[in-house]
Amino acid sequence: MEKRGFTLIELMIVVIIIGILATYAMPQYANAVEKARGAKGKYSLAILRQAEKLYMAMWNTYVIGDEARILTPLSDEVELMELAFDDDWDYATFLGPKGGIELRATRQMGSLRGCTMVLTEEGRWVNGKWPPKTCE
Repeated sequence: MEKRGFTLIELMIVVIIIGILATYAMPQYANAVEKARGAKGKYSLAILRQAEKLYMAMWNTYVIGDEARILTPLSDEVELMELAFDDDWDYATFLGPKGGIELRATRQMGSLRGCTMVLTEEGRWVNGKWPPKTCE
C-alpha cells in the first residue's frame, strides 16, 4: 500500500523556511514603502513649486499658507486637489529666509511622523534624502 502526502516534519520545515524568509522580507518591504511615500512627497512638492511659479506669473505674488489657501486660487489652472486629500503628507508654503518661498511637506503618519522635506523656490532640496536617518 502506497501512501501519498507530506509528513508533519516536512510541513514544519517548510513553515520554518517561510518564516525565515518573511523575517528578512518584511523590513525590506517597509523600507520600500517608506521610500515610495517619500518619492510621492517630493513629486508633490515639485508640482506645488510649479503651481506657485504659475500663480506668481499671473498675479505677481505668491500664495503663502497651508494647502487649503494654496489650492483655492489655483484650482482652475492646475489640478492640485490630490494634495488636499493626501493622508501621508501635509503641505505648506512659507517665505524663505533669503526672500522667495519654501515649500514644505511634513510626514503625518508612521515612524517618521513630523519629519519635513523642504524645497526652495530655486528647486534646491534643503534636506533631500528620504527617508532620513534621524528626524530633527
